[in-house]
Amino acid sequence: MKNAPIIQHYVPQFLIRNFCFGKKKQINVFEKASGKSFVSNTKNIASERNFYNYIDKGETKTLEFMLSEYESKVKPIIDKLLETQSFLSINKIEHQLLSQFIALQLLRTKTQREQLKAISNYCFDNFEKLGFTSPKDQNYENELKLVISNLINKNLEEFSQIIYKKNWFLITNKSNQSFSISDNPITMYNENYNPLIGNIGIEIEGIQIYLPISPKVTVAIYCESLKEKISYFKKIPNYNLVGKTLLGAIEKSSYWDAPEEVITFLNGLQTCFSERYIFSKTGDFSLYVKQIQDNPSLKQGPRSSIL
Repeated sequence: MKNAPIIQHYVPQFLIRNFCFGKKKQINVFEKASGKSFVSNTKNIASERNFYNYIDKGETKTLEFMLSEYESKVKPIIDKLLETQSFLSINKIEHQLLSQFIALQLLRTKTQREQLKAISNYCFDNFEKLGFTSPKDQNYENELKLVISNLINKNLEEFSQIIYKKNWFLITNKSNQSFSISDNPITMYNENYNPLIGNIGIEIEGIQIYLPISPKVTVAIYCESLKEKISYFKKIPNYNLVGKTLLGAIEKSSYWDAPEEVITFLNGLQTCFSERYIFSKTGDFSLYVKQIQDNPSLKQGPRSSIL
């Protein structure tokens, strides 16, 4: 294996840099568990030593180079979207690359690994309660990395195609707030409720997927079923003027100038989905402080519930 960087980021630095301020490209950081905030550079956040390195059948491997290659290809695509504010400005290959990037980002984060670890620990603990010897051993952390690597290698294309086929548009922010981003930046929301299978997942009907790409722009990816649900926007005169309505943005693959309450809602999702840190250009973390005061469980990243 070629020498990979020791410090490996699970959120691309180029994305976080879009939220930086000043000539030194610094960013405001809020730690959920402690409620403290500080200023940092992008090198020191959303990263760990050798995060993507693992051993497979005695051979040291890494995901770092593959991830870096995707990042270098996707950065100019995101720059183009920020400039044009329209998905019509990118071609099919670029759109597919962006879909792969989104799928990768869902799988590569610290949160994904912690979710897997929580499920594994639950199973191991119950093995021991039943009198069995827990299969967990000293290679446990490496096994988790190996599972994530296999998940990416086997499912990336399938997951990215599911995402690609949805409705893509941009949400633009002209309010006094700024979009924030976190160490688990892709968030999801679904108004539909299903007590059996849950309502969060890229293939579940009604899913909304969000990725902030600057303090003023968020990528939105919607299930096709939502177009019919918001067809009432057609009653608004000139509903399909660029920027005017959500439905118009979806139909034209362009942007929606969202009201401030939508910006607040999307920022609130970052609190729910982040593992440990939220990043902001402005340093106003009052929303996140209040959310955690109201719901202290948000100090931890999201975990799947196991009955």
